Amino acid sequence: MKNISLYCQPAYNYSTNNIDYTEILIRKYNDKTGVYSIMNSVRSTSDEVKFDLDILKETLDLLNSYGKLNMPVGVNLCPLTMEQAGIAERIVNIIHTNNKFNNEIIIEINESTDFGHKNVLANAKYFNEHNIKIALDDFGIDSANLMVLIMYKIDILKVDKKFVDLNNEEELEESQASVLRALKRIIKDLHIKHVVEGIETQKQLDEIQHLGYKVVQGYIYKKPVPFEQFIKENISKGE
Repeated sequence: MKNISLYCQPAYNYSTNNIDYTEILIRKYNDKTGVYSIMNSVRSTSDEVKFDLDILKETLDLLNSYGKLNMPVGVNLCPLTMEQAGIAERIVNIIHTNNKFNNEIIIEINESTDFGHKNVLANAKYFNEHNIKIALDDFGIDSANLMVLIMYKIDILKVDKKFVDLNNEEELEESQASVLRALKRIIKDLHIKHVVEGIETQKQLDEIQHLGYKVVQGYIYKKPVPFEQFIKENISKGE
């Protein structure tokens, strides 16, 4: 669609030296540009469901134009979209009928989602039952907390950058390090994959690697790039 411009930001695994995951970002939608302008417009018209489905379809259209990526693609859902009864069934149907090369699509649930809402839980379970993985975005902020890990089957936990912001750009506070160590044990025991968000400096990378985290998303590896360009550079050979 000409009125949509997609970028993406990959998550890099410093243990395997591979891109593990990439997240879809929106840079243009209809006549709006920039994330804040786009989302303010979408919210003001209560058009979250249409917006999310448009982004999903555009993601699949671009993937279908080139081939199979070497890694999963994460598509975000607005909180109000997750609250819609039956939305998971619609999304699964779109993925299954418009995914020519069987690229893996992961649903990212926003940190502001009402995880106590009955429809949110029902939609998440539907994704689980139909082999669509779920990533929990910005963990530790708003409603994205430990209770969600108990209530929901989460496949990828994205640790919010506030947990890794350095004190005077020198080192993690001991309280930060303690929380990150405990969280690493929890996600290991629950067999959840991780992505640490917002890593911008070598010092931050060194600190979180020392704590056992390997997969990071941020400027230390790559700034957001046009999704079409990213696909061309990373499609599987022979597809």
